Amino acid sequence: MPFKLSYVCQLWRRICLSTPRLWAVIRIPLDFPTLSTNAMTNYISLMLRYSDPAPLTLSLVFPPKYVAFSSLLVQHVHRWQFVELVGLSLDAIWPHNVHAPLLKHLRISLSFLDGQHLQFPFASCPVLEYLAWPLPDLEMGPNSPIPWDRIKYLCLWNLSPSQAIHFLDSCPQLSRACFSFPISPNEGGREILSLPPRILVTQHHLNALTLYNIISGEDLLFKSLCLPGLSYLKIRLCKISFLAKFLRRSECALHTLTIVDFEESPAILFDILATPACASLAQLEVQPLERTRAVLPDRLLEALTSDGDLESPAHSGSIPVFCPNLIQLTITALTPTTPGLLGRMVESRFKQVNGLLESFTYTYYNTDKLDLDILEGLERMGYKLNLRSFK
Repeated sequence: MPFKLSYVCQLWRRICLSTPRLWAVIRIPLDFPTLSTNAMTNYISLMLRYSDPAPLTLSLVFPPKYVAFSSLLVQHVHRWQFVELVGLSLDAIWPHNVHAPLLKHLRISLSFLDGQHLQFPFASCPVLEYLAWPLPDLEMGPNSPIPWDRIKYLCLWNLSPSQAIHFLDSCPQLSRACFSFPISPNEGGREILSLPPRILVTQHHLNALTLYNIISGEDLLFKSLCLPGLSYLKIRLCKISFLAKFLRRSECALHTLTIVDFEESPAILFDILATPACASLAQLEVQPLERTRAVLPDRLLEALTSDGDLESPAHSGSIPVFCPNLIQLTITALTPTTPGLLGRMVESRFKQVNGLLESFTYTYYNTDKLDLDILEGLERMGYKLNLRSFK
């Protein structure tokens, strides 16, 4: 952009050359035009020269031919503020024991590893708040270069449940966390801490949590956490048998719940959605791992269906309707046990239950004609439905 602006006229050129922040954002996306070696060298050199002394934003997806130019960026590590790196060889780019006084955002992609063992490179980064790192082997404690008491966003791959608990306990200001566990327990990093089985970690600031691939140790994770501020929860390829107890213990108020590729019976969703934490849900998405024979139990669909009285679900007057504040509902590869129940539930969400539901997305293999007739009828009436059939 600054190059284009500087060609408009001499006045704009003078303004561009005297405004370092215009040159301080260096982006090389995957579809960046192919340039010669000299052209790329000149491009990076000019951006660095004219941006000095402004803090740098680097978002780089480097093909191998551009690796040699990374040394130019390392010379300005003291100006790095927002850094996202993908595709570079560590030997070519990665500095060691350098200070990054302005660094607030650091994201290193998994593809960045290139089969190498990655160590945190900075001797200090005192204002770091956002950290996405492909391995869990990060130094903790008072001598760590990472200011754990400042971290607000943390994304880590290939860690164990006990490591995840330890990181949550070490970041008192953390508001968002994303943890991806190894598909095989033997692939994870070494255990940072062997936690007692009954320890309880309470994290008050965390409001968004994303978990991937908890196929072992889910009991330790969910039994050890209490997250009263949680409002966004996404879990994929995880066992969810302990989820209901975790939500009750946390006494949180969820806004968004996404449960994708779960292995257990869909019947377990009843216990989860019955928790007080789900009464505030505005967005709900459910999708089982087994996508050909999964069925929604009648009692769950009945609990989600209202006859107009929020205290009286269609099937019983003993409990309130589940999730009365839903705005978006997404169901994938789940069919009703009794034909027509799914369609009637969705109809009640649009027409009754405060009329809050704005959209319903349903992707299915085989579903009963009665349900489809109801859903397609709602679509013709102008309600927002997205109906898709797996081919």
